[in-house]
Amino acid sequence: MAEKTETLAKRRPMVVNIKLNSSIKSSVAVEALLPDAKLRCATVVDEPGGGGINVSRALNRLGSDNLAICTAGGYTGPVLRDLLDRQEIRYHLLETSAATRQNLTVFDNATENQYRFILPYDDAEPMALDGLQSTLEALDPAPSFIVASGSLPQGMDSDAYCRIGTMAKNLGARYVVDTTGKPLEAALESSVYLVKPNLAELSSLVGKNELEVDAVAEASLQ
Repeated sequence: MAEKTETLAKRRPMVVNIKLNSSIKSSVAVEALLPDAKLRCATVVDEPGGGGINVSRALNRLGSDNLAICTAGGYTGPVLRDLLDRQEIRYHLLETSAATRQNLTVFDNATENQYRFILPYDDAEPMALDGLQSTLEALDPAPSFIVASGSLPQGMDSDAYCRIGTMAKNLGARYVVDTTGKPLEAALESSVYLVKPNLAELSSLVGKNELEVDAVAEASLQ
């Protein structure tokens, strides 16, 4: 495992943000997206990506104490670490053999359209959850909130967020989940304090193709 020089127990992480599928987001702009042509790109903007990292970035702006726990590995792992340092995001890394995934966003100036390319990612190591549990148990004092968000890596069991919910319960932390599909359904089997489904995800949870807006409040209570 790797962590920033600051010890985990030095400051209380009131909110712990977990991202098991971290990424490096690269964004560029071109004058026009044309086939076969050599496209001259504007300056590349690289950022650490993933739901948990985004939560930490927002909490930093609000002045709220937090810790991001995310996966990193391979030749792109040090890049993610450097980007986290640049944005002054307090973090703990769970090392994996798989390289940290990369995503690319291209903005076409001619049409003002945006194209998002999600690059493939190697299978996750199930042991990442064991590393997560030991990291959470080492926090002293324990966090008040644990937030788990985003998609799961390929190869990781869909009950991962449910298992994290058990970890949160054992630590006496309120558990917040923002994900979709089977991982979301599985998470609801644990002690969840709050979930943040979009309209499509909520519709699926209650067995509807598409909820009307005025039915959202009632569906949320089911």
